[in-house]
Amino acid sequence: MSVIEKKIETIPVHVESYGSTSTGTVSIRHYSPSERIRRTFATFGIGFLITILSVLIPVAHFILVPLGFIATPVIAFLTYRRTENIVSGTAPCPKCQAQIQIQKRAVAWPVNETCQGCSRALSITRN
Repeated sequence: MSVIEKKIETIPVHVESYGSTSTGTVSIRHYSPSERIRRTFATFGIGFLITILSVLIPVAHFILVPLGFIATPVIAFLTYRRTENIVSGTAPCPKCQAQIQIQKRAVAWPVNETCQGCSRALSITRN
């Protein structure tokens, strides 16, 4: 089995809040086609296993099993479509200069965060 190298890229980002701006960085993890397929099969396998095990739950299995058979392929497909994730990031708040920790999530620009220092809504975009 070969060792898969994780491709993590750090990019500059632009943080905006009510007209004030600042800059920070975000680390993005890129998935290779083989990693995407492996993640898809893992997601499908876990969903299918949960669906099969839900047969054992009285009454609830009338809803859980059909829902599992519909939701599992949909969630697996959405997992396959995801080519990158935000791993982490930091930036100063444009208003109070407190450091914002950008949490792990799917990449969808703009990223919305809330400053822990002043509770302002922040919009984070690529430079």
